[in-house]
Amino acid sequence: MSIKEILLKELNAVLAKEICTKNPIFTSQHITELHALFSLYADPRQRRVDLKDVLMTAKTLGLDEKYDIVFRVLLEITESTNDAINFEDFLKALTPRIVILVLFRDAHSVNKEKELILVFTTYKERENFLLTN
Repeated sequence: MSIKEILLKELNAVLAKEICTKNPIFTSQHITELHALFSLYADPRQRRVDLKDVLMTAKTLGLDEKYDIVFRVLLEITESTNDAINFEDFLKALTPRIVILVLFRDAHSVNKEKELILVFTTYKERENFLLTN
C-alpha cells in the first residue's frame, strides 16, 4: 500500500467518526486540510506528531508573532498532551479551543481581550496573569 493510500485510508476513518461528522466548527474540507498539514509532521510508522516540532517550525518562521492565537492554541495542546499525538486526538483537542475562540470573538464583552488572554495562554502564563491582576 502506498503512502498516499495509507493517508487516504486514515483520513476516511477519521472523517467517519463523530468528531468530524458532528464537528461544530470544522467542515470536512477543513479537516482534510488539517490532516494534510498534520501528515507533513507525522511519524510515518506511528502516524503521530510531536507538536513541539510544529511549534519550533512555526516559531522559526515567525508565525508565533503573526498568528499569536494559533500559536498559543498549539502550545496549550502541547502542554496538555506532553507526548506525540495522533490526528484524531489532535482534532479533539483543537476543536473546543477554537469553539471558545469563536464564542469570545462573537461576544460583546468589555474585557474581551483579557478573557482571550486567559483562554489562550499557557498554564504558567495564566497563573502569573491572575496573580498580578
